[in-house]
Formats: sequence, structure tokens, C-alpha cells
Amino acid sequence: MRTVEISVTADHIDRGTQCCTTRCPVALAIRDTLHPLSVDVQDDLIHFGVSDGKYVFVHTPEEAGYFVDEFDDGLPVQPFTFILEVPDEVTAA
Repeated sequence: MRTVEISVTADHIDRGTQCCTTRCPVALAIRDTLHPLSVDVQDDLIHFGVSDGKYVFVHTPEEAGYFVDEFDDGLPVQPFTFILEVPDEVTAA
């Protein structure tokens, strides 16, 4: 595992899609930072596609989970940064 800082920007928020685990602002920010094969963000787990149908997952940091819930509920959200523990199998930028 390695520790990575993920910044969710105003652009990620503007481009994000409510109730879409692969296109929410947190998923877009993770994709821009880590460039994984795939990423699926839920309020409790983040799934990374790493190779040929293999997935690894980590628990969603609390602040990111709250953000996902608020964004999906249509509440106003602001850019923020969070720390993510990333499995070694996830491709680095």
C-alpha cells in the first residue's frame, strides 16, 4: 500500500455525474491522479480494476464517502482533498 493525496477540484464536480459510481467527482479525481484501468467509487468502498478481470478494493475515506452521499443527494459540495491508501497493484501515474 502507498499513500496518495487525491484532490477533487471544481472541474471534477462540474463534470461529475450524480449516482454514477464511475463518473462521480471522486472517481474522476482518482482517475486523473492514478490512471487505473478502472475505478468504481461507492460511499463505503472503492474498487480498482487492475488486470484481466481482477479487482482490488479499499475502504472509502470517511470525508470522501460523505462527499459522495451529498453529491448524489444534489446538495452543494465544495472541492476538497483526501488521503487514500492505494493497493500496490493499482497503476501509478
